[in-house]
Amino acid sequence: MVTETEYALLQRMPSACRHAFESFDGPDKKLALRQGWDHCQDAVALLWFAALRARQRHAGSELRVIEEIERAKARVLEPVNEPQSETAQKAQDLLVKHLGQPAALIDDSPARSEQVRARSSDLDDAMPRELWLEYARRMGDIVEGVRINLRDLTVE
Repeated sequence: MVTETEYALLQRMPSACRHAFESFDGPDKKLALRQGWDHCQDAVALLWFAALRARQRHAGSELRVIEEIERAKARVLEPVNEPQSETAQKAQDLLVKHLGQPAALIDDSPARSEQVRARSSDLDDAMPRELWLEYARRMGDIVEGVRINLRDLTVE
């Protein structure tokens, strides 16, 4: 799917996010990456990948990823999306937490690197069906915005 450098970057992503991209493969690496970016329905995976790509580029790219993370979290927390049930509240809280995790990649400190591994491990934890459905529904509201706003940074 990607070059060796990009493969090394993908290995730093939580496995749940990595799997969202690994399913897009083919002989043309750039096309496979574009397909992965254009069709991935996981906003958290998109933000992880964008944060990793931003580290390869100039400092302005990192700021754009941080801004997009904050925009995505704000969209989830908009009053119109106010949770109606306890499950909806849990899904909202969990999604906001997961959306914020890629920001830790921008910071180079070793302590921060350990925090990234520890905090991102919960992305691989199974969720009860009802919680997952609400989580996915809320993510669906923001994934297109993330994809559009960071596309040029990640695949072009």
